[in-house]
Amino acid sequence: WDSIRLIRWNFKGLNDHLWDKENHWAWVKWGDHEVVIDINNRKGFIYGVDPTLSSIDKSAICEQAWKHWVNDSFWLNPVVKAIDPGTRRSIVETDRGNALLVTYTSGGATPGDSYLWILDENYRPIAWKFWVSIIPIGGLEFSWENWEQTTEGAWISTLHDGLIDITINDLATAKDITTLTGKDVFQPLKIDEDLIEF
Repeated sequence: WDSIRLIRWNFKGLNDHLWDKENHWAWVKWGDHEVVIDINNRKGFIYGVDPTLSSIDKSAICEQAWKHWVNDSFWLNPVVKAIDPGTRRSIVETDRGNALLVTYTSGGATPGDSYLWILDENYRPIAWKFWVSIIPIGGLEFSWENWEQTTEGAWISTLHDGLIDITINDLATAKDITTLTGKDVFQPLKIDEDLIEF
């Protein structure tokens, strides 16, 4: 995972993503919006933005892009987030053996969420249950299956069967951005002019 520089995916057929992990930049496209954001510095650029939009509306679009990225990159690979600062981890005994309970006390878009990882005999996730603030039903379970291996060797689950199916599609990695997009979509962030704070 750490050796991946650029990763592209589609979340549930709704949101397209390209993540430059090295620079902490993300390109997010959904509906009529195409946005690039500097994840750490909370600045963005909206492609084809209506010039009559207020700065508040532009900031809200960039904020929405960030929220899509937070949620969708978490479904892409939450394993690496289990040891982030502000997480609590504990072993929980279940009817399927020991499981790993991870609670996020800070960070992300919804701090306080908890996830119970159900693991197979090789400690690979096969499912998780979660208790999150944005869903009123606690303990929903989703599977972790249809694993694909990237060229760098990282394994990504591309199907999560649950109340609704969560799919990861169009998964690809590269070292050069033009391999994935044909152009440098992050150019506005490199210029660092007229960026929208959110």
